[in-house]
Amino acid sequence: EPVRGLPAVSQIAGADRLGPGWTWAGGPSACALSTDGEIWCWGDGSPAPTRLEHASMDTIAAGGAHVCGIDSAGDVSCWTSQGSATLQPTGLPSAAESVTVGDAHACALLTNGQIACWGDNYSGQLAGDGAGGLGAVVVAGLASATAVDAGWRRTCAIQAGDVWCWGQLGDGGVVRVPTR
Repeated sequence: EPVRGLPAVSQIAGADRLGPGWTWAGGPSACALSTDGEIWCWGDGSPAPTRLEHASMDTIAAGGAHVCGIDSAGDVSCWTSQGSATLQPTGLPSAAESVTVGDAHACALLTNGQIACWGDNYSGQLAGDGAGGLGAVVVAGLASATAVDAGWRRTCAIQAGDVWCWGQLGDGGVVRVPTR
C-alpha cells in the first residue's frame, strides 16, 4: 500500500539507513523529496508524513537520526527527526554535488572532487583525529573522488576506480586515514 499523504515524489532516502535514534512517530522512518523540493519524513505507524521546514532541496540523503539536502546553489542543510536544523556543516570549500549521512556524521562530495565530512568522529569516520564537530574536514589524499558513502562509523569513497575507506572498518580497529 502506498504511503498516504505524500505529494508527487522524485527521491526517497533512508528507508534502510535510519537508525534507532530516529524516532519519527516512535519507529523506523524514511524520507522523500517531493517534485517541488520539499522533504517529507514518516515512521512506522505514524498517521501521515510530516513536511520539514526548509528551503527547496534538489537532492536528499538520510541516515542515523538526520536527513540532509543540497539546494540548487550546492549548499548543504541537515535536520533531525524533530525537524531542528542540526549537523549543519560550516566551511565547505566548494559547492556540494552529493551528500551522504552516517549514524552521527555526514560527508559531501564537492564539485571540485574533494570530500568534506562533519559531525562525530569517535571512530575516525571524518578521516582525522579530534572529536569532530560542525566544521567541515576535507579528507586528505582524495582530490578527485567520484562517490562517497557514509555508514554507521565509517566512510568510503571512490577515486580513480579504487575504493578508499576510513573509520571503523568492521574488524573493530579504527583507521583515521583513507585506506585502499
